[in-house]
Amino acid sequence: MTAPGMPAAGHEASGLVVTHLTVTIAGRTILDDVSLAAAAGTMLAVTGPSGAGKSTLLGVVAGLVAPSSGSVTVQGGAVRVGDLAHARAIGLVLQGYGLVAALTAAENVQLPLQLLGIPRSEVAERASVALRRAGLPELTERMVEELSGGQQQRVAVARALVTAPALVVADEPTAELDTATRDLVIAALREEAQRGAIVLLATHDPEVAQQCDATIHLVDGRLAADPLEPN
Repeated sequence: MTAPGMPAAGHEASGLVVTHLTVTIAGRTILDDVSLAAAAGTMLAVTGPSGAGKSTLLGVVAGLVAPSSGSVTVQGGAVRVGDLAHARAIGLVLQGYGLVAALTAAENVQLPLQLLGIPRSEVAERASVALRRAGLPELTERMVEELSGGQQQRVAVARALVTAPALVVADEPTAELDTATRDLVIAALREEAQRGAIVLLATHDPEVAQQCDATIHLVDGRLAADPLEPN
């Protein structure tokens, strides 16, 4: 039986396919022959101890890290470092948030819309909606440098989702959040999957992983047990 999140034969073009992915940096193998697939509309959790290769896997899928061998395709297109079309099609939540400290929360969330050339009349409203989904309606005009770590994390989530991307890549998106706020963020990510996006998130939180459709577990850069374990 096909596990949830695995695309049926011939339907790889609608999802994420990672094939024999290996990443070696400075003589150290970070990822070792990792293969997996996730269909559009899937929330896939990546778990494992620190140093297992979770962030590197997400980096390759996001087009930020070049593989040593193997391939990644999203919706049938090969992922390559520096591919602007791929960069514009994804929503990215980094562990360090990647926000512009000198801008407000709203201005940070508006940035990807402006880069996509969205009409100015739509930008402010779409950013406001994204910040409400992240539970930050009252902080839109606050400077990012004035926000707590958890608040900045939610601004990063709002920024990732504001463009309705085909792929969401989120590295520990709930790490600094309390239970209620964590559940709000997971609900927003679930809405993206229901819309048809692929949501790939790394997490140390077993409750977050349980709310995803399937889980892969990395140990020392290799997949442990089943490539995809349905939840």
